[in-house]
Amino acid sequence: LIEISVLSMAALGVLTILARPRSGRVVPLFRRRTNPDAEAAQVEARQKDAQREERRPSGLRFRSPITDMVIIIVLPVALLIAPAHIFYGGVGPGDGFTAGVLAGLGIALWYIVLGYRDTKRRLRWLHPVPLISVGLLVALGNAALPLLFGRDFLSLTILSGFSFAGIKLTSSLLFEVGIFLTVFGSASAIMEAITHPLEVEPL
Repeated sequence: LIEISVLSMAALGVLTILARPRSGRVVPLFRRRTNPDAEAAQVEARQKDAQREERRPSGLRFRSPITDMVIIIVLPVALLIAPAHIFYGGVGPGDGFTAGVLAGLGIALWYIVLGYRDTKRRLRWLHPVPLISVGLLVALGNAALPLLFGRDFLSLTILSGFSFAGIKLTSSLLFEVGIFLTVFGSASAIMEAITHPLEVEPL
């Protein structure tokens, strides 16, 4: 629980340090008189940044039809193997952390091969920050919920009478899902931040 909390803070820290804030997002508490010339210079600088972003190549130089095919195959396989690590972690190698790292590596390949713009355009379902938030809420809620019933923190709860393919529904399974979402979202957030076109130096 402490590990995923630290990892989440690290991922959000990377976003804070590397991501460039959009114009108009920060509103000053006390407004000062602005110089029209300075405002015009800021607008011109933002326009130049946008032009540089459009001219900058989306992917890296080694992108080819073969690498495109590899990433298309690897990501679904990683997303299929990840649930196996979550569901059967109690009787075999793997857990939610391993599943999150595995799925995160599949996403990292997309950012490395396709670049930021193409990855965001193709993987529209990927939203790292909500994944981190939901994962932390699931893990913390699962850990603290037993306290409401007078039990210990992180107590194990087993839902009797439910079993499918050797999988039993327990609170630890839900905890592993929360860990998976947090690690997967953190890995995706870090890759998104470091591959953003405005932050990439020309090769």
